[in-house]
Amino acid sequence: MTQLKLHGSSASTYVRTVRLLLAEKGLDYELLDVNFVTDEQKTETYKKLHPYSKMPVFSDGDFSVYETIAICNYIDRTYPADAPLRPTDIRLQAKMERLINSYTSYMFSAMIGQVVWQRIVEPLKGNTADESIVSAALPEVTRMLERLNEELAGDTYFVDNTLSLFDLFLAPAYNYLMMIEEIKAVNDNLPALNAWWQNVSSLESFKATA
Repeated sequence: MTQLKLHGSSASTYVRTVRLLLAEKGLDYELLDVNFVTDEQKTETYKKLHPYSKMPVFSDGDFSVYETIAICNYIDRTYPADAPLRPTDIRLQAKMERLINSYTSYMFSAMIGQVVWQRIVEPLKGNTADESIVSAALPEVTRMLERLNEELAGDTYFVDNTLSLFDLFLAPAYNYLMMIEEIKAVNDNLPALNAWWQNVSSLESFKATA
């Protein structure tokens, strides 16, 4: 039995970020499903793993850690590979961390918490989407995508033209965004971002974690 365990729902974007990293590293692990539709993450049992009821939680033997960026940094440093997902140059590290923090602090709420949650998650829970929330969020999401398109500047990836942790953070969210017709139309008019999406969605790790 593998000593690496990942607690969380396979539908979670942050869980998939860690799964992508594990796949890029070629590491075997056990995914222990947490059903967010039934709010399993809010149970007292799960809170013993994560006191704030979020996903994922990662365990390596007797060591356990939560928060996706902490998990990813631990995995990348503990299990080095030929192509690390963190740049060695300090300025490139700063760029990557700026992008990750911008995504987690600003982008995620509008992209996933508002648009994707209303259009995809609420119907799964038997509810009707609140289109007023979607309509209010779409202009901001569009602005964010335009900014990401500028960040790429024609490169294949966001940081030093090399696959980094930021690509693994954004890709799972983008997968859901491409299910939203209004956002897909925006993406089609952003050539650099669209090319990035076509490339990252073709990665073997991305296919393996679908």
